[in-house]
Amino acid sequence: PEWSWDRLPRTTALNSLKTLDAVWKDILSLPTGNFLFAHLIFPHSPFVSNPDCSIRKNVDTWRETKGLDKMASRKEKYRLYFDQVACLYTKLDYLFEKMQEQKIWQNSLIILQGDHGSRLSLTNPEISKDELTDNDLTDLYSTLFAVKFPGMSSAYSSERVPIDELLKAIVLNYGSLDELFSVTPSTPFVYLPDEESGTELTSVPYSPAE
Repeated sequence: PEWSWDRLPRTTALNSLKTLDAVWKDILSLPTGNFLFAHLIFPHSPFVSNPDCSIRKNVDTWRETKGLDKMASRKEKYRLYFDQVACLYTKLDYLFEKMQEQKIWQNSLIILQGDHGSRLSLTNPEISKDELTDNDLTDLYSTLFAVKFPGMSSAYSSERVPIDELLKAIVLNYGSLDELFSVTPSTPFVYLPDEESGTELTSVPYSPAE
């Protein structure tokens, strides 16, 4: 009989967890002057890992959810999500330590960028777009952008800045932290599905500083 994918959750995150190790190996063997780009679906749901990166034995916790409907469900899913984030930090710590051991950390440029938020909103944007709250938009679309320049000191900014402007600042002002932090903040926006036009530009009223 035809296989029903509804019987099992997606295994994207499980595959990506294994792929991380292969990507780390490629990074550590990358010749000087080259770069590597990887789109890793992790810590994306489904939530398959514990904080130490061991695999959860209860497959029911792997299930992906869009629009949780209940705050209790959202809090529980966030607990699982943060466990998976902790696993990713463990993996990144290992990579960065190995890069330092091999004396390639200091002169490397590293960019970490998320492409969306946790997606643990109480409202599903594909079904009830007009009912989205500020918290929903934050859950769905707030994301991370982190960069390490050779020789740069650590710093943090909570300004709302378009990711494409950050990438442009890195390319045009390589190594300049002042230039990176001087990118003009703007109102963030996303494209949501719309029955008439196909997409609708929607502002995201979110600021980490608040």
